[in-house]
Amino acid sequence: MTNNNQTPKLTATKAVILARVSSKEQEDGYSLAAQENNAQAYCANRGYQVLKVFSIVESSTKGNRKKFHEMLNYINEQAGCIAIVSDTVDRFQRTFKETLEVDPMIKAGKVELHFIKNGLVVHKNSSASDTTMWRMCVLMAENYVLSLSENTKRGLKQKIMNGEWPSKAPVGYLNVTQNGRKTIIQDPQAAPLVKKFFEDYSTGNYSMEQAARDFKKAGLISCKGVAFNAASMQRTLENSFYCGIMNVKGTLIPHRYGAIISKQLFDKCQQVREGYHKQPLRYDKLSFTFKRMIKCADCDSYISSYHRCKTNKTDGKKHHYIYLRCAGKANHKQCSCGEIREEVATKAVMETLKAIQVPPALLKGVLAQLVGKLNTQEQAENAVRANAQRRLGQIAKEKEVWVQKEASGLIPSETVNAKLQALAEEEKNLQDKLSGQKKGTSNRTAWTLARAVNLLSRLPELFKGSQSGQKRKILNLIFANLLMKGKSIEIIMKKPFSFVAEGSKYCVWGTAFNEFYNFLIR
Repeated sequence: MTNNNQTPKLTATKAVILARVSSKEQEDGYSLAAQENNAQAYCANRGYQVLKVFSIVESSTKGNRKKFHEMLNYINEQAGCIAIVSDTVDRFQRTFKETLEVDPMIKAGKVELHFIKNGLVVHKNSSASDTTMWRMCVLMAENYVLSLSENTKRGLKQKIMNGEWPSKAPVGYLNVTQNGRKTIIQDPQAAPLVKKFFEDYSTGNYSMEQAARDFKKAGLISCKGVAFNAASMQRTLENSFYCGIMNVKGTLIPHRYGAIISKQLFDKCQQVREGYHKQPLRYDKLSFTFKRMIKCADCDSYISSYHRCKTNKTDGKKHHYIYLRCAGKANHKQCSCGEIREEVATKAVMETLKAIQVPPALLKGVLAQLVGKLNTQEQAENAVRANAQRRLGQIAKEKEVWVQKEASGLIPSETVNAKLQALAEEEKNLQDKLSGQKKGTSNRTAWTLARAVNLLSRLPELFKGSQSGQKRKILNLIFANLLMKGKSIEIIMKKPFSFVAEGSKYCVWGTAFNEFYNFLIR
């Protein structure tokens, strides 16, 4: 601070102005313009010639401060002493590293520092008190930065403990602002695709490469703004955020944005992913129908497939067979599973598929019955839709009437507002109901059901004539579990196929297909 009893010996007649903000968000705001205006007025009052204005958008604590050094280089190119005019010390610097660079220039008489709001001028003839004051201001600015960093870390930690994700959300979620507050919601377009990816991968018949192609075809990009590839699909698969748990530096914390998939599905996908790497390398190129499809009923290990070559003693020809055995025995687990030929498992599957095969004589009637049910449902939905639209028209007219009554002064405003609010809520409920109904889906649903029933009628021949990969897809579609107990295969079917199996068992096809229909149209 300049001593009022002694006039400082200043030599500068030219000046550069330094105005700085820390981020782009402040660049177009009041801060830069205010700093420049104050500095221009300061130079005009003292008769300084302003050579250049440096309006800098950069942090004073991070990086190399390229713009700051550009200013120093410019000053070194000028003749004579140059005054650097800045609004405050913290606009000029917030650490002592700049002091080490500028101090030699001050002592050489090349630079004077003028800090307007601090009322401080530092030059080669400055008193010890002024130099100390400059350093004290820098110390206070640096302390502010450290405190701010500490408070930010503390706030970030609390935010995470509250289940809030502090960064950009992964694909399937959107970063949005609601009621002036930043939050995350599920993406209505991307979330179903992400869910389908996990469901498909859990079957064991869906590769990362195919998933990346499907995401690219759907127009999805990662949170980094690039197209998905196999590596990024694997990171997506391993991201527990989708089952409601965020991973913060190895710590798992439930988040508040809702899960796209269940924890059970997420864990199943991890088991499938890890299982691929446990397969012996010499079997990687061999195609087995029941690879990782059957589990041991006793020890829960997977039943492994392997080739065995036998030589016929009569003609000396070699014959190749595929056998199934429990992989748990290799790890010394106790179970009652024996070793069986693959044909035994295939026969059990074929018998089950034949049990749900729609008899040809009933096929036409079943399809006609399903289409009739769809038409009846479509008519009922059309009636509901028509009633909702009719009521929306009535609500619009009622609103106008109540507004007119309020304008005429016949009814108090409180009564009118309450009635309008009730009408608005009813209107929103009706609109939600209409948006939830998909108009004209009867034909598409009928087509889907017809395909499903036709598939049931041809399942045994399709399975028998398919390659191993296609057979595995059929197994994943129809069966929930395949278990090996002793030397037999136990089969548990998925819904709605279990309804058909139960109906066929007791020859009550009508009841079976009613259940089948109700399940599919949910």
